[in-house]
Amino acid sequence: MHNRYIIYTLIITVILILFFSPSGCTGINQQTIKGRLYVTGNEPFTQIAVETKEGEVYRLQGVKDIIGELRSLQGQIVSLTCKDIKTIDRFQSATVVKFEIPANPLIETKKKE
Repeated sequence: MHNRYIIYTLIITVILILFFSPSGCTGINQQTIKGRLYVTGNEPFTQIAVETKEGEVYRLQGVKDIIGELRSLQGQIVSLTCKDIKTIDRFQSATVVKFEIPANPLIETKKKE
């Protein structure tokens, strides 16, 4: 009887740890942010940011390749899938997982050649 209690407690503990750990719940804390990209700050300390239609600004972080591509899309409207959205020193920060340029004829975008 006492052994069953210990086994059930261990099983429940493992399930709770897996459920609440960041690696055990991929995709749960992701959010989509849509807005216009721009570069903020002064050289050599510039950062890429996005401003939503509501006026919220997020400084963007992530893999160098993704951030590099976003820098080249400055001024365009993008839809970003982000995680780890937090406020640091009064600024909102988000880690970009992926992005896409929405197909919207009302928004001017650069044509790739």
